[in-house]
Amino acid sequence: MRKICILTARMGASRMPGKPMKLLGGQPMMRWVVDRHRPYVDDIIIATTTNTEDDIIAATGAGWGIQVYRGSADDVLGRMYRAAQIMDAEAIVRGMACCPFIDCRLMTEAFTELERGEADLVGHHTPGGQMANFTGAGVFCVVWTFDVMDRINRQHHRLAEREHVTAGIFSRPMEFKIKLLPLPDNYDCGVQLEVDTPEQLARVRERFKRWGAA
Repeated sequence: MRKICILTARMGASRMPGKPMKLLGGQPMMRWVVDRHRPYVDDIIIATTTNTEDDIIAATGAGWGIQVYRGSADDVLGRMYRAAQIMDAEAIVRGMACCPFIDCRLMTEAFTELERGEADLVGHHTPGGQMANFTGAGVFCVVWTFDVMDRINRQHHRLAEREHVTAGIFSRPMEFKIKLLPLPDNYDCGVQLEVDTPEQLARVRERFKRWGAA
């Protein structure tokens, strides 16, 4: 199963404009996402927009030797779908600039479960049964098949479903085979490493100082 990370990035994020290029430990957050995923997937593609302000994202990605696809700023699902087609993806994980610290152990576990062929989408749940992605921790992810992406791209037309990509899957649990794996014992679900606002970026930069990073 060909595993592809599709990194969605744009400079016009409302909560923190310029987020993908904000520096963390001396390099853009987008680079952290690339380096974090690279050892665990077959390839990476950056899916940005055709907006002029995103020229820097396209140029930076190309400079790193990464394939770049540019599409609609509003239709994130369509942009990811076309990127998946270009990369001949069979299994997909979405990389996001606000999540430079994805737990790759969990991602690998999810891909392994997906490869069994018994689920359309695989993620994790907390001990309390909550979908781990919804905790705001910034370390969790879900993976899904290209067949599912093809299906939702053709069938889901509401703006929220086009923008949030997997929203249409979670809102129709009877139509899709969703598998949520338990987190490892004693997993700290309270960690907060999402970087979606200037305040969160400042907190993570402070962590870097304590860790001895620039």
